[in-house]
Amino acid sequence: MVGDAHPKSARVACCLSPRHARTALKRSHAVCERQGRCLLTANARLARDASALFRRFTELSDAEQLQTYQVILDYLTSRNIGLKPDPKLEARAGATEAIRRVVEHLGIDDPTKLEVKTFDSAPAEVRQGWTVARVINAHGTWRAAREVAAGERAVPTARQRAVQRGRSAQHLRSDDYIAAVRRWLGSAPPTLGTRDYNEWAREWNATCAEGALRMPGYGAIRFTLGLHWSVVRQVARGEISMAQAMREPKNLRADGGSGLFVTSNDIGAINGLAIYAVTKLTTTKDFPVCVLLYLGNRYWLRSDVKAHLAGEKFPKRKLHELNGKYIGVKEAAKIIGVAHHSTKRLKGMPEPKYRGGRSLWLKTDIEAWRDQRIRDDVGTGRWKRKKP
Repeated sequence: MVGDAHPKSARVACCLSPRHARTALKRSHAVCERQGRCLLTANARLARDASALFRRFTELSDAEQLQTYQVILDYLTSRNIGLKPDPKLEARAGATEAIRRVVEHLGIDDPTKLEVKTFDSAPAEVRQGWTVARVINAHGTWRAAREVAAGERAVPTARQRAVQRGRSAQHLRSDDYIAAVRRWLGSAPPTLGTRDYNEWAREWNATCAEGALRMPGYGAIRFTLGLHWSVVRQVARGEISMAQAMREPKNLRADGGSGLFVTSNDIGAINGLAIYAVTKLTTTKDFPVCVLLYLGNRYWLRSDVKAHLAGEKFPKRKLHELNGKYIGVKEAAKIIGVAHHSTKRLKGMPEPKYRGGRSLWLKTDIEAWRDQRIRDDVGTGRWKRKKP
């Protein structure tokens, strides 16, 4: 086992069973080797306990990830499993240790300040055969090698994010939500309200063993599945299937809105995340910027968010660049000259660009439609604009 491995890395490795350790080793290949091909199959998915360890692994710095990889590899090879170390990752770990030895020998406090000439001028017994060319070949660039040696955590690539989303079991699936309600119904509750279920779920979570599956509250079930409580109970009893429940009319489901934009709630409905996880996701540096801020609500372009979740590129945009271009029903009614509750009765009114908790229209569409109505109805008395 690596003698100078980080304590956090050692804890991650020691918590793994042999079977999960082999799976975690494959995960470390996918995360550490940014441009290497993924070693997991398309449908591979970690168990829930191993998934929690994998999430902790992705939070480590690049140097700690390499150390964890070596610890797991040494642990498994000591059992004569017959694993072969990856030469690229071995080279990257060796280059990192070489930079750290040179920095310690020269008394440099920050590895990112180590220059190329300084590294090559270090004694050969300190470098142990490593040169700048070999270090660059292992890490890709000299800057990246210094950052890894300094313990900095690189921004995950799109492929790494895809591995984290597609391979881990860090989120509850729809079956888990239904299983929770089915377990509650099996306890023969005297009443079938949401308050009764929430109290049972809180009691269960307070007494369940560490690492056991926690029961979601009704709010999380409604937010994720978008189904009414009566429909959820029907699915849990087996009276209808999940596919049938998801075909309910849109006015009976919280399907996350439709149109050009998405809100935080829509992102959670699309990706199956709780609101706190959506908040954490939208504050990351690589997440698309919020293009519209209206009445305190943030809106992202749906195409940008879907491209990000799929690990694809999306255009670079400015923060709140669409402010003032989109309006709600009250502003639209003011432009037209009617009460806001009368807009539903207006025939030919442009369709909103977003439908969700609040509908949004393009301001120029409303103004153009108003002007056209005025030209068509002038002199007929059917169009009377309210005085400002």
